Amino acid sequence: MSAVDDDKGEQASDVLEWPADLGDALNSPLAQALGLSTRPQEILPMAAAIRAYGIAIPERVEAEAAYVLHFLVTMALRHGENWKAETAWELRAPLAALNEQRRRDHKRKLLDAGGRPMSAAGPRLIV
Repeated sequence: MSAVDDDKGEQASDVLEWPADLGDALNSPLAQALGLSTRPQEILPMAAAIRAYGIAIPERVEAEAAYVLHFLVTMALRHGENWKAETAWELRAPLAALNEQRRRDHKRKLLDAGGRPMSAAGPRLIV
């Protein structure tokens, strides 16, 4: 989602230090990011937002989780203790795109085939 600096798709600042051992740092940014792998209720909405932003992620849970975890781990390694705020900043545009997509879908559902608004309760059935 960030700007790319060269033709290979790599950023100049993409050399990140992976710790050899987490040791006692279970509350470290890296451990927190990796811990989200057990929380699909948080990962899958992020994948939906990133996909709505236009980034192609295959619609398989494994692919979505892998993409989001890679993104989160990169943010944790790059920004340390400030990784959550930086992640929220990076996701602002994808989340706006997802909200807009959901708004359009909701509006489409509220219109019937004739272009007239349906009641919030849905169409009336005649029995």
